[in-house]
Amino acid sequence: MNHEKIYEDLQPQLAALEDLRSECRRKSKVAYYFFAGAILTVAGFHYFLGSETAKPWTFLGVVLFVIGGAIYAKQVKRYETEVKRQIIPVIVGTISPGVNYDGAHHVEETEYNNSRLFPRADRYRGEDLLHGKLGATDFKISEIHTQRRRKTKNKTKYTTLFKGVFMVADFHKHFNGRTQVLPDTAERLFGHFLGRKMQKTGRQGMELVELEDVDFEKEFAVYSSDQTEARYILSTSLMRRILQLKQSWDSNIYLSFSDGKIYLAIRTTKDFFKVNFYKPITVQKIWVYLEELLACLDMIEELNLNLRIWSKE
Repeated sequence: MNHEKIYEDLQPQLAALEDLRSECRRKSKVAYYFFAGAILTVAGFHYFLGSETAKPWTFLGVVLFVIGGAIYAKQVKRYETEVKRQIIPVIVGTISPGVNYDGAHHVEETEYNNSRLFPRADRYRGEDLLHGKLGATDFKISEIHTQRRRKTKNKTKYTTLFKGVFMVADFHKHFNGRTQVLPDTAERLFGHFLGRKMQKTGRQGMELVELEDVDFEKEFAVYSSDQTEARYILSTSLMRRILQLKQSWDSNIYLSFSDGKIYLAIRTTKDFFKVNFYKPITVQKIWVYLEELLACLDMIEELNLNLRIWSKE
């Protein structure tokens, strides 16, 4: 795939976006006056009036700082939104006409909950939705960040449940039960014997599935409500592909097979399709966007989801 050709075809949009970036940067400079005003207000009144007398003016300084931050963030968001609206869909279109991109949306929370891979979230956010059909497979992929709320006596804290790439796709098979493939942290932390003992406590409504692939067993623990179906789903070739996927992402991955769908979650802190407010979009940046898109869409190919060896009932 020729990223230089894509870059050439995008020249009209890139020229318009560079004008927009210059405009947004010019308008964002107003924020610096508010930041400077905030610093001078707080420092000046504290110096001349003393800490106690200057307290009311400290509040004014905070207000000025917040206003400056809001002005700056608005201009950054404006430029970022336009880049994702005008550039990423064009690059996606060069990969497959059946794939769509929406930078402002994400995989629905209901799909996240249906996977049962993680606890229900108190805060659910996401972006960069890829959806449509690749080959014969309907899918949705996006970044998501889910958090749980924890209340203490004085404050409310949010801790991360999952942050990374989340995919839901048609597996083209009716499942009677539910099967999950999870990182084998117990064996890695406590060794084979104690780790297996801990794993056998299972997950609610599911049992540990013993598999014959030694390499797969080292990396993953499999739980299912239907042992026979789990072994049928996790063929030797699919287990190999899951291991390859883990290696290519170099991260913990989680899978769930339920209701004729496969759910895949990959933990990563990477911010996909990141927009740089301070630099124009170069041919190298187009290449980065293309690589990130292919990394996400290749999950479908790596798991061979387009191979229809079953049919739904």
